[in-house]
Amino acid sequence: MNAEQVVDKIISEAKSKAEEIINESNKVLESKRAELSGELKSFSAESERLSAESADDRRNRILSKARMEISKEVLSRKCGLLDEVFSEAKAAIKNLPDDRYISLMEKLILKSVETGDEEVKVGNDESRIDQKFIDSVNAKLSGDGKGNLKLSNERAAIACGFILSRGNIRINVSDEVLVSMAREELEITLANELFPK
Repeated sequence: MNAEQVVDKIISEAKSKAEEIINESNKVLESKRAELSGELKSFSAESERLSAESADDRRNRILSKARMEISKEVLSRKCGLLDEVFSEAKAAIKNLPDDRYISLMEKLILKSVETGDEEVKVGNDESRIDQKFIDSVNAKLSGDGKGNLKLSNERAAIACGFILSRGNIRINVSDEVLVSMAREELEITLANELFPK
């Protein structure tokens, strides 16, 4: 074999080896491309899942916030309506016809008396709860030995109703307290309706 043949053989073997290396590199490259493509698809699917999850979370937060705002608005309006209703209720008590007002106050005082020797304080503008009224109530209480109520010379800062006092004990049966108690009961009912357990 002459030098030229040796060189040709070496070149031929080098070309063959180069083709093998290129073919092997292409196979490795295709394998890596397929692996990378699979990872990209998996990453893309995971990204879409996370994006959908994030969108659901965001939507749920927005809906939850909107529900809370609506509940607050409803509660605010109900409270406003309650304010109006109870303001009207206080005015209605004060503006009752004399006979109905006296009847209501009599029931309340008979229910509130504990010992029968309390002092009855009325509001500055009260004219319907007078000594005649106290005498009438005492007559009804006398059967139980409790007919010693006294009309106080002092006036209280109330619109209507009365305050029974004996020593340090005070029982406030003014329109303000009556309406406040009724409102408290109604607000508990409303709160239970708005925020069930």
